[in-house]
Amino acid sequence: MSLRRRLLGSYLLLAVAVLVVLEVPLGVLAARRERDGLRAQASQDATSLAVLAGEELEQASGADLTRLARRYEQQTRAEVLIVDRRGAPLISLTPAEREGTADLVTETASALHGRASSTSRTDEGKPVETAAVPVSDPGGSTAGAVVVSVPAGGAEHRIHLLVVGLVALATAVMAAVVVLAWLLSRSIARPLVTLEVASHRLGEGDLGTRVTETGPPELRSQARTFNRMADRLGELVDSQRRFVADASHQLRSPLTALRLRLENVDVNNRASARRNLEQAGEEVARLSRLVDGLLALARNEGSRPTRQIVDVDVIVTGRAVMWGAFAEERHIELVADTPHQALRAMAVPDHLEQILDSLLANAFEASLPGTQVLLQAGLVGERIEVRVADQGPGMSETQREAAFGRFWQGAHGTTGTSGLGLAIARQLARASGGELTLRARAGGGLEARLDLDGHHEGNSRTATLEHINAAE
Repeated sequence: MSLRRRLLGSYLLLAVAVLVVLEVPLGVLAARRERDGLRAQASQDATSLAVLAGEELEQASGADLTRLARRYEQQTRAEVLIVDRRGAPLISLTPAEREGTADLVTETASALHGRASSTSRTDEGKPVETAAVPVSDPGGSTAGAVVVSVPAGGAEHRIHLLVVGLVALATAVMAAVVVLAWLLSRSIARPLVTLEVASHRLGEGDLGTRVTETGPPELRSQARTFNRMADRLGELVDSQRRFVADASHQLRSPLTALRLRLENVDVNNRASARRNLEQAGEEVARLSRLVDGLLALARNEGSRPTRQIVDVDVIVTGRAVMWGAFAEERHIELVADTPHQALRAMAVPDHLEQILDSLLANAFEASLPGTQVLLQAGLVGERIEVRVADQGPGMSETQREAAFGRFWQGAHGTTGTSGLGLAIARQLARASGGELTLRARAGGGLEARLDLDGHHEGNSRTATLEHINAAE
């Protein structure tokens, strides 16, 4: 059974239970009230007639009793029987009325024994309420009895109308419940069905499948979770496809060159063999760098590591020390400029070191002996900026936009590197919640700027990069 049918059935069962609990007691109470009211009326009328009949019996006036009974019958459409202590009628009766007295033997006998009674019975197929009351003489003994039969057709008709009204009300309520239950079950079941269909399509490989966030809050939250899962799955699959495509494309060239070098090795010509083997070694080294870069990309693209608090000033100082010997070897001046305050940022551990190593390597590669490479860090508002600037030839705007692409080698063609450094650095920066950009440096050269979320404890530090802007 589908979810919609189950919901609809549960709503209908609940509505039926509520209607039964409410309407059945209401109908029973209303019918009892009608019958009790009619029985009370018959008993009251019989008692009143018994008092009047007692006065007439003292005067022994049968004609007056007959007129009294007939007048009461005309006003109330009830039937009256007045008997003496022997049970003989004291009023004139028609033949049909005499036959009807046979049905009142029990009630009459009870009243003659001094006990008032009331019963429900049928007279010629019609319901009546009968009340029998003893008539007392001045001495307190029973002198006769009065039996009143009140037609109950009106009361039964009212009870019937009440039952019909309750049934009609229940039918209307059930119709409203069916409509509302159908709409409510549809609003719940439709998003679930949509989510089921979308899950099936996603499982079949349609990574563009998304669901609309509709329905109750819980279902909207489930739809958002599904869409985030689909986005994440799409990212992972796309990164895998890009990795495979890039790897197959980039590995083809060094493998082909390596194969050609090895095929050209002439064991009879030692100089030629040595040269080809050296070139093959260079291709192997290039291939190794390329594989390392591709593996780094694969690791970084599919991961979302946890960010922690890192000391930016300590890391920047440490990288300046590590690259100092290389700068001296290349006759390039490495200037490290950081404020005298702690700079803390939210980043993935070890990512900042890898980013700076990649940026410094590129800066030294583009710098000539006698020039300067600047490594600076400071606060800009609530964020931390780290800059690596060189005095090399720089890049055009188009080149700066393309530099973060995979395997980009610049305008001078292949340089022996993998061309993955900036692509990896940007991925590491974004994984740490930051952004890496390239800008033209005033006076020539290129500036790489890393922007990170600052972490402040206690009073906010107000250090800025005004000294950096002034230096430029």
